[in-house]
Amino acid sequence: MSAGLFFDTLLTAYLSRGAMLYTAILLVLCAVVFFSRKIPKRRRIFCGAVVIYCILYFGMIFALGFLFSSDHEPASPASPALVNPESVVYAEVREMNKDNAKEVTLYPNDDPVHKELVSALASALNEMVPYANKQDYDKNAAVYDIVFEFENGLARIATIGENLTYIPTVGFFKTTQEITAACEAALTSPDAILDVLSYMKAVSATDFKEPKEYGNVSDQVLADALNGAVQHLMSGDQVPAPFIDQWEIRWIFLEGEPSGVTNEDLYLRVSCGLAENVVKVTAHKGRQENSSYFEDAVLYQLVRHSKDYEEIIDADAYERFKPILEKQMDDTFTYMSDNPGKFTGYELTRFHQILEFENDGDGSVVELYDFDYAILADSPETIGWFDGMYLDGDLRVQGFNGGGQFAVKYQGGEVASTAFMGNDFIYDPAFSDEDKAWAQEHILSVLIL
Repeated sequence: MSAGLFFDTLLTAYLSRGAMLYTAILLVLCAVVFFSRKIPKRRRIFCGAVVIYCILYFGMIFALGFLFSSDHEPASPASPALVNPESVVYAEVREMNKDNAKEVTLYPNDDPVHKELVSALASALNEMVPYANKQDYDKNAAVYDIVFEFENGLARIATIGENLTYIPTVGFFKTTQEITAACEAALTSPDAILDVLSYMKAVSATDFKEPKEYGNVSDQVLADALNGAVQHLMSGDQVPAPFIDQWEIRWIFLEGEPSGVTNEDLYLRVSCGLAENVVKVTAHKGRQENSSYFEDAVLYQLVRHSKDYEEIIDADAYERFKPILEKQMDDTFTYMSDNPGKFTGYELTRFHQILEFENDGDGSVVELYDFDYAILADSPETIGWFDGMYLDGDLRVQGFNGGGQFAVKYQGGEVASTAFMGNDFIYDPAFSDEDKAWAQEHILSVLIL
């Protein structure tokens, strides 16, 4: 047996339960002898020494048990680290406000090759002192949000918080040097921030790229409205809080190739809500974005009514099919009546013929009508939205699943059958001949069913 193994065996026996029991018995017996006046002095001194040894033995056992027990937790350091190098892999820096504050988000680390880079970044962050709201933040989370205040491009103070405002991304970085360089560029280069005012002021009708999803708004009208709104920029304290949008023109592309556009191309998004004449214009390019607010009646009304359509009602045709159409509207209203928007009724907005053709198979005649109606709401700000619903410019709910275009089949001059085509089918008089032929076959199949 080697000396090391012999020592381990001896130590194990010394700390075993048997040794502890034997020592406890020895302690009791020696204590009795020590305090007995009838025992000779020499024997009492010896027992006293044994008592001291036993006490030291149990003191050592207690100390070892405290230090190595599984539920023992060491005292927290006076200045705990804000960032664990194992928990992040790179930082995302975002512009925060005009005071040159940046937001840095550290993301989970799944790749061991980044450990050195992350360690350097974490060390730099840990040297910074957080503000008082540090205690409200979960430092065990894998993702940290840290707001920096910068002076000449160098981070001076870090703030940890849960409810940070997410503003446009400046870039993704893997080293503290890259972060510093990007922040310096953001402070000195006007190109680092998307300039909403410049885009609006300079845009013309010929600058808009495909696709053009502006609803009923023409290129020229949109360009003129954007140009004019620049004169009515709002300061931050004038913007209603919170700003809640109800209407928007989402994709106004100012860049893009003939082959198509992507979210890496520059585009504008214009939105507004129930607050009269307040409009938000946001410039997007990749992961960057920047917003400005304007108080402009022209741009507001243009966006608010951009999805509105021409309301045409053929009164005579409606009277012929009124019982069928009213039942459809009644049923839809009843189905949607529990919506928190407090719906009060419905309103016919469109009913007129858009197609008539003869069925060669049986000589019947088929008519197709555009059929639309809106739901009236008492509290549009509380409406629960689903299935493509939207608020039109007159505060009526549109876009719900309410029946679709209305088809009628006549046989010998009498109505043979009717059918609602459903929201998945929309016939457009501008269809190609091939698409018109397909649409007619589909209408006939629905009428037969």
